Amino acid sequence: MKLTQTVVVPVASPDDATTTAEAVAPYLGEVERLVFVYVVEKAGGAPDKASVEQREGYADEIFETARETIGANGSSTEIDGRVVYGTGIADAVFDLCDKIGAESVALVPRDSSRLLDLLVGGRMDAFVRDNNVPVVVLPND
Repeated sequence: MKLTQTVVVPVASPDDATTTAEAVAPYLGEVERLVFVYVVEKAGGAPDKASVEQREGYADEIFETARETIGANGSSTEIDGRVVYGTGIADAVFDLCDKIGAESVALVPRDSSRLLDLLVGGRMDAFVRDNNVPVVVLPND
């Protein structure tokens, strides 16, 4: 098993897809498959703000942005996009890793309040503490 045969990469928006794809591109040497994942966070019974079609259309835009960015860097890595649903983003990402047999997760930290993250724990905390595969945190330059 290679640590980087299949890598799952969470993305939240087209801008985030560009930033994340640019950050991951230099490290694609041995990566065979890159799976960008857009998580639709469910509110545990509350009505959704957008329809499934709207969410999937938005995700398609995100995935296309990621593919174009990776392609512009000349990579031959297989690129895939997945939409998953869950009440927690990290849990949904790691469930996808189990489902597709991914060996690792690569992500770029998003801007957030460090004080708030310290007090209540941020999303990054969920990724680095409660995981079932290695997590690579890429620099955000």
